Amino acid sequence: MSLQSNNPSQHDPSDLRAQARRLLAWFTGQALPYWQVNGIDPDSGGAWESMRQDGLPETEKNRRTMVQARQQFVFSLTHHHGWLGNNELVFAGNHASHKAEKPASNSSCSSTNQSNRGEMPTAIDTATGIHRYLQDHALNPDFPGTYYHSLNAKHQPADTKIDTYDISFNLLALGWLYRITGKPALLTQADTILGTLQNQLAAVNGGFLEGNHPAQLRRQNPHMHLLEAFLTLHEASNQDAALPDSRLQDGDSHGKTLDQESRLQEIEINGKRLDQDPRPQEDGSHGNSPHQDSRPQAGGNQSKWLDEAAKIISLFENHIFDAGNNVLLEYFDDAWQPARLEGQVWVEPGHLMEWVWLLDQYKQVSGFDAMPCMNALYNKVLESGTDPRTGLLLDAINPTGKVIAATKRLWPQTEAIRAHLVMVRLGHAEAEARAAKSIAALFDHYLDGRVPGTWADKVDSANNTLPGPSPASSLYHLATAASEINDFLLA
Repeated sequence: MSLQSNNPSQHDPSDLRAQARRLLAWFTGQALPYWQVNGIDPDSGGAWESMRQDGLPETEKNRRTMVQARQQFVFSLTHHHGWLGNNELVFAGNHASHKAEKPASNSSCSSTNQSNRGEMPTAIDTATGIHRYLQDHALNPDFPGTYYHSLNAKHQPADTKIDTYDISFNLLALGWLYRITGKPALLTQADTILGTLQNQLAAVNGGFLEGNHPAQLRRQNPHMHLLEAFLTLHEASNQDAALPDSRLQDGDSHGKTLDQESRLQEIEINGKRLDQDPRPQEDGSHGNSPHQDSRPQAGGNQSKWLDEAAKIISLFENHIFDAGNNVLLEYFDDAWQPARLEGQVWVEPGHLMEWVWLLDQYKQVSGFDAMPCMNALYNKVLESGTDPRTGLLLDAINPTGKVIAATKRLWPQTEAIRAHLVMVRLGHAEAEARAAKSIAALFDHYLDGRVPGTWADKVDSANNTLPGPSPASSLYHLATAASEINDFLLA
């Protein structure tokens, strides 16, 4: 069964709406079902670290808790959007797909053995099962609320260090799981982790240490993702906590729906209209409701998360952003001075695009004038951070635009898609064509020719797709791009 439309315009690299539907169809119809069934250890409920090229899990690899948190986030976001309604399952091995019945119970413990029985757990089952796995096996008693860096195949600690980058995703995952369940213990754990950051990992000159381990360099990357987590927790802790029962269905009260009849025939993914509210109505039908903006306002008793986000923005303005070259720097010494890695000052175009999206998010909740920085970062990538033959983002350049690494991983391409769509919404000239081209290039170089629902991780300097496993960590990037596409199609 084909999960993508046969409409020829779908493959027109200049047609953004067609390309957007194409990627969302692939993500919801192939990637999510595949990873929910094949990417989760049926015995423990934890996520596998990666999948081999033949579609089977690399079961002996250590499991980074950062990856567990990312997968918890993905399936929480999936529940929020209602993406896994009655999709068909894609099984490893023969990769056959067939209809799967949902389990009768919404109990999160049902997430552990569903795939063996050919049944589809709900997205909320999968997300809560991963959280339970972390709680059962990875909690670090010396750093309250946090997890060890990794576990081995027997679910025992493999690397017991605490890493601030990991913590950022723990917080993100907790915020999103709270959004879909409303369970206060999740915010309590997030509060505990914030206390650990502030009391044990805060740096005297701003930001946070790399963790509880020696580090020669300080990275902007953990701080970027802490900003993402703080914004998520600000929104989550300010959301309306009413209607908890509705969160047990795939699609919560904050999911966007269409109320425009003109869109009804235009937007359909895998046989499901995106304008259709996935939550059952009292009469058992599925109804439509106008979008209600759930974006929080600054203030309230949970404004601490926005205050923490503001501190990261201050760090960005004072140290991370290089206004002279319109870039953000990756590595620093203990005094927040630019540091070299392998003799070079590194700039990652993918992170520039990621910051474009994050600055836009912060702008919307705080009123901060982020447009000058957003435009500077976006234009820098267009000028110096892309391969002129394919439009793919390069892995690394220096501040003046000299190429350091001409390879091209998958994740920066997803961040380019998000940034382009932000600029489409803001009326940036040519952004629509760039977004469409980026989606088409994602299929050409990373998605086509693989086991359905998996991807290639890297393209070399000559734009040849390199063989290798599909890292589970990339599902996070694909999910965030899919979410932005979802919102674009519903706008």
